[in-house]
Order: sequence, then C-alpha cells, then structure tokens
Amino acid sequence: MSAVIATSFLALGGPLVTAQAAGGPNIALGDPAAAGSALPEYGAANVTDGNQGTYWQSSGSSLPQWVQTDLGTSTRVDEVVLKLPAGWESRNQTLSVQGSADGTSFSTLKGSATYTFSPGAGNTVTVAFPAAQTRFVRVDITANTGWSAAQLSELEVHAADGTSANLAAGRTLTASSHTEVYAAGNANDGNKATYWESRNNELPQWLRADLGSSVRVDRVVLRLPDNWGARSQTLKVQGSANGTDFTDLTASKAYEFAPPARTP
Repeated sequence: MSAVIATSFLALGGPLVTAQAAGGPNIALGDPAAAGSALPEYGAANVTDGNQGTYWQSSGSSLPQWVQTDLGTSTRVDEVVLKLPAGWESRNQTLSVQGSADGTSFSTLKGSATYTFSPGAGNTVTVAFPAAQTRFVRVDITANTGWSAAQLSELEVHAADGTSANLAAGRTLTASSHTEVYAAGNANDGNKATYWESRNNELPQWLRADLGSSVRVDRVVLRLPDNWGARSQTLKVQGSANGTDFTDLTASKAYEFAPPARTP
C-alpha cells in the first residue's frame, strides 16, 4: 500500500513528513480514540498510540463495550488488526467491527465472531472485511473469556488494497512563514482553491506536517489551485522523527505544476 501526503503548496523548500521503516501503514496510528467506558489508567487513547504494551480496558463488568478511532476523513478500508499485550495469557473475545461517516450512525463492516488472542500469535488478530468507505472505525466487544471487561491494546486500521491513504489529512501543519490569510492550514483543508503562501521574496521556505507518530511513507502529492498558470518550483522532501533533526528523503529538484488538461 502507498502512503500519500496530499497537500497544496505555493513555495516549499524544507521539512514535510516523518518516516520510519515499517510493515504497511496503520492509518489509525496517533488518531483520536474514544470508548463507551474506560478505567482511568487504561484509556481509549492507548489503542492508537502504537505501543502494544499499553491497553484500553472498559470499566465495570458489563458487556458489550466499544472502542473506536476517528481517521479524520472518510477512507476506504478493508482490515483491522487488533492486539493485546504480548505477554498476556490466551483468551477469546467476541466482537464485531462497525463503521460510520459521522460518529453517530454506525453500520456493520464485519459481523460478530469469536477471535482467539494467543501469545503464540503475538496476541494479534487480523479481521478482514469487504472494502468500505468510513471515517470512524469501532470495535464492539460482547464477550471476553480472560477478564470481565473488554480489552484491546491496539486498534490498527489498514486502507483497502489499491487505495492510498492521505496521512496528512486533518494533521497539524506549520510553516516557516505565511502571507496574509494564506496560512499553513490551507494546505490540508481538503479545498484545492485555498493554499499556503510564504512571505514574499524570501526563499527558501518550508511547510511541514506532523503525522502524530512515525509511519512509513513513500510518496507525497503536491497541488496548486487548478486555475493557476503553469510554473516550476524547486523543492525537496525531508523527514524527521522528532521535528528537530531532518534528513533528506529526496534531492532538491525542479517540478512543473501545470493546470489540468481541458476537454473540448
């Protein structure tokens, strides 16, 4: 799967993305999470923190209970990977996977079934389902043989095959400078008519996205408003794990930005 950062630029000359070698992109990594209930020390945010050792646990002893993540934008997905801490004893949890466009009305992506979390399999369960467009992904747990509550340490969400995930959607953008109302946030607001513009006559300048956690990326998509005339911009893409120390992901190069072809 390709991870895509889609943004709209006027001038770019510096850091853009963070990167880390990994297996395919978990598009829920670092995203907001919520739950029907949680013990104070085992909150919902633990399921998207990338750490299998931390976990969410529902409060009380009544089931069903649910935990969900907000992907920030509607995305075509076809798989979730669920984890418990690697050292835990084997247990079964009965659960379903649900999706929603608005966080209120949910539909079933995968019907209820019982899954075994086993130390021999890394206490990891993969749940595949027909590709569906959704923003919120919820796991609803109705039974747990290992404890009288619902438990998950990670809720990974994977984009459907052939679909690229825009990992910068809804993320915080910062820039070295901006002019008037053309601020950094315009570059990932989903509106191709808005844009970031650096302070005039001062290059190089940079724009960067904080993806929330280190993830694997292999492509960036840069856009300008469709009705602008053709131009060339010289730029490079850099990555950082801490937002301070950057390395070059690409060499500096001139790129042509041309308006879309018009059909008669």
